[in-house]
Amino acid sequence: MQVARRGRFRLRLAQEHGLSLIELLVAMALTTVIMTAALALLQSVSANVAHTTERSEAQHRARLAMERIVATMHAGCVAPNVTPIELAPYTAEVKLPGGTAVHSSFGPNLLRFVTAHSNEAIAGPVELLEFEYAAATSPEEGHRLIERAYRSTGGTAPNWTFAAAPYRDRTIISHLTQSLTASGATIPVFQYYRYYSEAELKEVGSKAERGVLDPTPMSNAELQTEAREEEEAISRGEGRGNEVSKVLVTYTTEPGGHEATNRKDLPLPISDSVVFRVDPTSVAAGAIALPCT
Repeated sequence: MQVARRGRFRLRLAQEHGLSLIELLVAMALTTVIMTAALALLQSVSANVAHTTERSEAQHRARLAMERIVATMHAGCVAPNVTPIELAPYTAEVKLPGGTAVHSSFGPNLLRFVTAHSNEAIAGPVELLEFEYAAATSPEEGHRLIERAYRSTGGTAPNWTFAAAPYRDRTIISHLTQSLTASGATIPVFQYYRYYSEAELKEVGSKAERGVLDPTPMSNAELQTEAREEEEAISRGEGRGNEVSKVLVTYTTEPGGHEATNRKDLPLPISDSVVFRVDPTSVAAGAIALPCT
């Protein structure tokens, strides 16, 4: 009886099948392939989430900075027929009335204007504001947009005087770069526009219309001419005045400190503009649209 039981037990053991060495190696290889693919997928998802977060944060910072610039420019018409934009002095060697030091010339990288904006809930005293696009001093910092604010020390419109040093000098956004056109050309951070002049309206075959802004930005030569005339007017005590009626601000953020392009996986350029005009544009004969009229 016991012999029979031992026989059946041996028979069952003989029927048991295990994994051969080859089968074990194949199973391990398949497991490795599956785990590698799963890890790669997880890394890809994590990278996409991180990139989306960086892009969203960069766009948020860019919009906050733009809102800051636009809000202060909207409070720029502080006196009738006084252009807020400060073109004079047009060289870094000249100083504004009151001895205010000029950090750099106006132009595509510097916006300087008079405003009544303040940190209080209501408009405060007249201030001179500068927004400057500054080149990076270190890779970690990147290009910056700097804000400087100068308090008025006296005078009346349009001949105010300002403090020699800014009471506020800060970076409002870092890690940004200039935007590019479809052809790869650099777009100035600040562009200036004016209304069509009376002379342009009278030109034979001209398509200019009264009270319409010229869609072409003012050239550097035009701005230099306006700046010289403004400086001469200031020296004669006649106040400030130039034809700049619109400012367009454009820049692109750099998510995560990496240089941004116009590729679909990176933030698009952000831009906004302000037109300095209080009253509706006049269509009367002989009337020319001017800022802050």
